Amino acid sequence: MQKETTQIPNKPFRFLIHSSKTHMYWAFGAIAAVTVAQILSSSLPFFFKNIIDTATGPVADFSATQFWVIALIVAISFMYTAWRTSGFLGIQWITGASATGYSSLFEHLSLHSPTYFSNRFAGSVTNKVSHASDGAERLADHLLWNYYTSVIQLCITGGLIYVTSILVGYIYIVLVAVLFFVNYIMVQMRRPLVIKHANEHSTLRGQAVDVTSNINAVWQFAHRPFELHLLGKQITARRDADLAHSRHSEIGLVVNSILITVAVGYMFVFSFNQLSAGAITIGDFVMVVTLMFSMMGTLTHIGGMMNGFIRTYSEIEEGLEEILIPHEIVDEGDAKKLTVTKGEIIFDSVHFAYNNDPIFSKLDLTIPAKQKIGVVGASGAGKTTLVGLLLRQQDISDGSIRIDGQDIARVTQDSLRHAIGIIPQEPLLFHRSIRENIRYGKLDASNEEIERAADLAQAHEFILETPEAYDTYVGERGIKLSGGQRQRIAIARAILKNAPVLVLDEATSALDSESEVYIQKALQELVKDKTVIAIAHRLSTLREMDRIIVLDRGRIVQDGTHEELLNDHKGVYLRLWNHQAGGFLQEEEES
Repeated sequence: MQKETTQIPNKPFRFLIHSSKTHMYWAFGAIAAVTVAQILSSSLPFFFKNIIDTATGPVADFSATQFWVIALIVAISFMYTAWRTSGFLGIQWITGASATGYSSLFEHLSLHSPTYFSNRFAGSVTNKVSHASDGAERLADHLLWNYYTSVIQLCITGGLIYVTSILVGYIYIVLVAVLFFVNYIMVQMRRPLVIKHANEHSTLRGQAVDVTSNINAVWQFAHRPFELHLLGKQITARRDADLAHSRHSEIGLVVNSILITVAVGYMFVFSFNQLSAGAITIGDFVMVVTLMFSMMGTLTHIGGMMNGFIRTYSEIEEGLEEILIPHEIVDEGDAKKLTVTKGEIIFDSVHFAYNNDPIFSKLDLTIPAKQKIGVVGASGAGKTTLVGLLLRQQDISDGSIRIDGQDIARVTQDSLRHAIGIIPQEPLLFHRSIRENIRYGKLDASNEEIERAADLAQAHEFILETPEAYDTYVGERGIKLSGGQRQRIAIARAILKNAPVLVLDEATSALDSESEVYIQKALQELVKDKTVIAIAHRLSTLREMDRIIVLDRGRIVQDGTHEELLNDHKGVYLRLWNHQAGGFLQEEEES
């Protein structure tokens, strides 16, 4: 049975707890410090009450007044000490939890298959990770210094008012209950608006990244106004969503202000009447009024806090739901590392369908160790899918694929891909130095090994001509290099990796003749003593292969050397060869 490699909760609070596990001591310390600080802060009016009562009572007791003044100063000192302590402890917890959350989410994200990423904007996906991890950071921040402190403040204030005047205390309790009920209803009404705004924001960011990544195409087709128009529509959609939930928030503040104004008015009148009747002291009156006015801001923004909470909660939830879907390809619980001693590859009665569209049915193919085979066929024949299955980018539904007798479904994915080198049609380069891009094939390679690989890949000379030689940054996706240069960097990387199995996926089809000469020389070095699978539309590049197989709609229809296949006058290969113009295979339409 297969199992997920990570167990990350998909609910915001559980995710925050999960991310905080290694930072719990900081969290508990911060919570304790905040508790002390807020209790003291909310209790300050009680000290003022006693100072006033002892100084203005029927018989002034200045020694008692002096005691309460000193107690107030001590309380304030402890209060600020506790606040600052909570700050130092809190930032240790919150930043740690955010870092842990981002790391675990990105680790989970990186285990998704290429299909997952091909169906999504790269910018949108990374935005989801930021929403979840940054949202958890904001949630922890607000929980510690807003929501939790507000609850303490509400309780301390209610308790002090209630023991001073039961009637005024009842009004306060009813006010808080009504505010929470009304704002809960309004928050539930606002939640879809918040989710819509988050979705529109993610879509906008994804579109912006997509346009930026393809800016050359935008310029080449002179479609900048068109792209700006599309982006403008999404900007408007995001603004409309923002306006909708912001207006709803303002309506909530208006409702809160009305309720608080009425309730505080009643509390003030009742308190004054009790003072006039001698039921409470001047200190009691001052304390109640001070508490009421200090709480007005908190009570007014109960809705704002609840809205902020639901917005943060929804952003985290949305990000987690998008990222934490089950992985398409997972290692078995007892998966072993692949050990390649020879490099024999066997496709044994392989069945595979993509989106319920059958690609392979009972595909059988044996590639002896160190044999070099070419794979040809019209578009849609299954060439790229064949390689994708070998790399286990998708799982087959039946049959098996074995390397040296080991089922690739029962070995770890990392060990499988360590054993396979690949040169794609479009080299995958990072926006890093040339040295770092080549070293990606072997992370502990020395500079001498890197330069030797570059030399074998026919890349050393052009690298030395770049501004900073091997330390030259290549730009995003290697944009600062030509296609041939990028391809030679990719070959140098593969030479350094020195994997026993090599896949060439249209490695030269997009190159000019001069670049192809360099690449072919580099490939001659690369393919030595390796099992090679080479996909090509340019059939002339496969003439030296030990063997060529021809795929047609997921079936192997021919298998032999270049000469043998040309001699089969009824075969597909001869037809493909005759269709070549300038060395390229003309795409055939599928019937």
